[in-house]
Formats: sequence, C-alpha cells, structure tokens
Amino acid sequence: MKFRPLLFAVFIVVLSSCSSGKKAYEKGDYYGAVVKSVNRLKQKPDHSKSKETLKGAYPLALQSLEQEAQNMLASNEMFKSRNTINIYNRVNELYEVVKSSPAALTVIKSPKNYYSEIGPLKEKASEELYGAGITAMMKATRRDSREAYFYFKECEGYTPRYKEALEMMTQSERDGTLTVMYEESAYNNWTSSGNFIRQLDEIQFIELVNKNIAVTQMGRKFDLNMLVSIQNYSEKKPVITKKEYELIDSVKVGEKVVNKVKVPTYQTIRGKYIENKITVESEGTISIVIVDPKTGNKVFSDDFRGTGIWKDTWGTCSGDQRVFSKSQKDACATSTPRPDSQALRKQAMEDLDKQVYSRLSGFLKNY
Repeated sequence: MKFRPLLFAVFIVVLSSCSSGKKAYEKGDYYGAVVKSVNRLKQKPDHSKSKETLKGAYPLALQSLEQEAQNMLASNEMFKSRNTINIYNRVNELYEVVKSSPAALTVIKSPKNYYSEIGPLKEKASEELYGAGITAMMKATRRDSREAYFYFKECEGYTPRYKEALEMMTQSERDGTLTVMYEESAYNNWTSSGNFIRQLDEIQFIELVNKNIAVTQMGRKFDLNMLVSIQNYSEKKPVITKKEYELIDSVKVGEKVVNKVKVPTYQTIRGKYIENKITVESEGTISIVIVDPKTGNKVFSDDFRGTGIWKDTWGTCSGDQRVFSKSQKDACATSTPRPDSQALRKQAMEDLDKQVYSRLSGFLKNY
C-alpha cells in the first residue's frame, strides 16, 4: 500500500496528537496530560488511549495541586493566601476542561473544584497585599511607591473597597510618578516635540508639563527640568544617476515577392532609453538636556539626528519611438520630478520621534 505525500503528513500529525497526552503523562506533566487528552476526546470521543491517559493523569494532577495548596497554606510565605488562590484556580481550570467534554465525563464522572474555598481566601489575600503596600509606601522612594501601587491594585481586585486600598493606590501612584517640566526652543519652526512628548506622557508614572502651563501652577515642584532644542534642518543636493539602454528591434514595413511567393520585409529600428533616478536626503537634529532642579546637575544630555530620503524616477527617450515599451514611453512623458520637501521633513520628524522616545522612555522609567 502506498501513501500519498499529503495523506502521509496528515497521518503523522494525527499519530503525534494521539501520543501527546501520553508523552506528557510519562514526563510527569499530569496537568498537561489531562488538557491534551480532553482535547483529543473532543475530536474523537471514542479514543481509548486518551481515555486511559485521562483516567491515570487526572487523579495525579489533582493530588499534586492539592498537596501544593496545603504546603502553601502551612508555610510562612508573605502572599500564601494569594498563591493558594492561584493553585485552586488551576484545579478549577481542570474542572472546566473535563466538564467541557461529554467523553471526558464518562471517565472522570465527578471532577473536583475549589470555587467555594477561594471566597474566604480573597479577604486574606487582600490583607496580605494591603500590608505589603503600606510597607512599600513607608520606604518613601519612587520605585517602592510604584510597587505599592500594584499591591493596592491587586488588593482591590480581590476585595473591592478593602480598607483604604483605593485611596492608597491613588496616593502611591502620585508618589511614584516622575514629574518633568519641559520647554522647547525651535529653529525656523521646522518641527515640534509634540509627538514624542505626548507618547512619553502616556507612560504610567511619568508626567510631562509644558513650562507655560507649569508657571500657572504656583508652588509646584518638579523632579526634572527638560530643555528640548530643536536645531538645524537641511536637505542635501539632489543626486541624479543615469543608466542607458541601447534598444534594437525590427518592424514589418511591407512585402516582396520571392519565387512568386510574398514574404514580409522588415526594417531595423534603434533607440536609446535613459533611466534617471533622483535621490534627496534630509537631516534634522534635536538636542535634549535634563537637569535635576534640586542639585542643578545635568542628568541627561544627548543629540539626536533624524533623516529622511525621497526618491523618484523618470525616463529620456531618443530615436525611433516604435522601439520603446509602453512603460518606457510613459516614463519619458514624465517631466523631471521635484523633491517633495514636505515628505522629507515628515520623515526626519518621524525618525527623530522614534529615536527620542526610545532613548528617553528608558531613561525616565528608571530614573
């Protein structure tokens, strides 16, 4: 018997999927063995090997997770209630997986869940997280305040309105936010820092305020002052390259009689096609200096160079017009293109935005 290549490939895939649950079981991955076996039974409810694997893997997966939960509850782990909830959730996931397959339910008739046990643990988990948040806040550093924010946020997820977790979350986010007052000086108004400033301001724990607005916020102090100097912009001279093509063809011009037989006569035609390419590059620069207002020290200084490139082509035709293709004729009918200064400026701006955002986002996040 011969297999066609496609049928043979399908056979191999099916064979592999049949044994994947068993392989997971043999490796001690009982959780994975249950999931893979059930998925196989959804495709083929009478698959005996999957039923056999499921029958052996489910009790072992359940036993392993229950033992892990008991050990966690008996430990001195800081977040043992939260961690136990996560373990119970894995038991519940197996419960839902088995329940999703009628064939699997013929093997595991009463899958176990821990939904009712999770409820009482949620308040304990909130207590753990709330305490960790308070401890982090008391360290009074920006980094610890950010850590506290996520503790309080997770606390609220388990028990909404737990103590003052919501208020503490708001306060820790405020304490963890780096505030930056910025101003910019422009050269010939060729660009603006608006794009990368807006992107940076969207990052959590970073707030940028324009100096013009900052002066109206009497008494407010900022962590950093940033000067954005938008400097030179220039476009280089166009670079034009040419490539010549000598074209030779023949066309029918009539007929003549040879030995009383009409035969076509041809004429050789010639032409020259020149492919012209024009390239223009642009360049713009921005200088950024960041100072710590408390010490007056310069903490960041860098120059950025953004570039753009514009290209176009046109053709030059000479000689017999019949020798040229339609595309060549169209190219020759095009006048010499003029550089698109607007596109060149936009490209240089976008390149600068990308560079500045990449560099500053990392610096400000870790400052």
